[in-house]
Amino acid sequence: MQRAGLSFFVLGAQKAGTTALHHYLAQHPRIFLPAIKETHFFNDGHEEYRYGVDHYLERYFAGVGDDQIAGEVDPEYLYFPECAGRIADAFPDARLIFIFRDPVSRANSHYWMNVRRGWESLSLGEALEREEARLEEARPKWPRSKELSRYSYVSRGFYYRQVKNYLTRFPRENMLFLLSHDLGEDAAGTMAKVYDFLGVDYLEPQRLSNSQRNRSAQPRSRMLRDLVNRPSPLKSAARLLLPRDARAAIWSLVDRWNKKGMKVPPMEPAVEQELRERFRSDLISLSEFLQVDLSQWMEQSPRHDGPPAMR
Repeated sequence: MQRAGLSFFVLGAQKAGTTALHHYLAQHPRIFLPAIKETHFFNDGHEEYRYGVDHYLERYFAGVGDDQIAGEVDPEYLYFPECAGRIADAFPDARLIFIFRDPVSRANSHYWMNVRRGWESLSLGEALEREEARLEEARPKWPRSKELSRYSYVSRGFYYRQVKNYLTRFPRENMLFLLSHDLGEDAAGTMAKVYDFLGVDYLEPQRLSNSQRNRSAQPRSRMLRDLVNRPSPLKSAARLLLPRDARAAIWSLVDRWNKKGMKVPPMEPAVEQELRERFRSDLISLSEFLQVDLSQWMEQSPRHDGPPAMR
């Protein structure tokens, strides 16, 4: 596959709608996505990067048809700063899609995802208070330990700071910015913007089923949860016997079956207010850049997860 054939990246943010975007994009016959939703190839947590971009293309994009455009959905690429330069070096003409969510709601959802997966034992307040220290402790262990990715509740919410990594390497006209609320309320209208941006014909999006939605949930079985999300002899054996695509599909099926619905508890008002103050400056910069009123994300307990729709 020629490098020019990789046309776009959906960069995140995490817990902001990338699963839904992946679902809708994968329905389009002219769009090719890897079998693995997030390859993590361009961040330091993935050992495959040392094998080069040609390996990436051959490993994940060998099946691209002549009439298809190829891309990847991976929210790690927004958060980890090394990714912008690596993607720009490999695919300088790529189109970039960003989707944002109220950063306080995003942090809360991220925390409860970790609780469900058995990765978090601290209370929300303790986890937020310990975040900077935990990330500092995790850096020397990265990528052997995934804590640098898992415990980034607040640090992932400084969207404008992360977007600037790409603004220095890609032209603004190669970027599309979306809000998760718009995707949830008007999937058809939002995907029309996406398809137009990518240069493919419009396709009516088929809504996600409840099992496909990346909503907060709790495990039916803690044993199965730990089997999927923690190291085990079975996972080590599977790594030797099965290719990564097959392993990912199996663990995903087990994880989806093991979920049952869970309503995410709201943050304590004092914790929420502190976070909104921490995000305020970055949100003001993002609001000015996007020319969108994001003031609702700076207020305590917004009525919903998004400001008025972007035009």
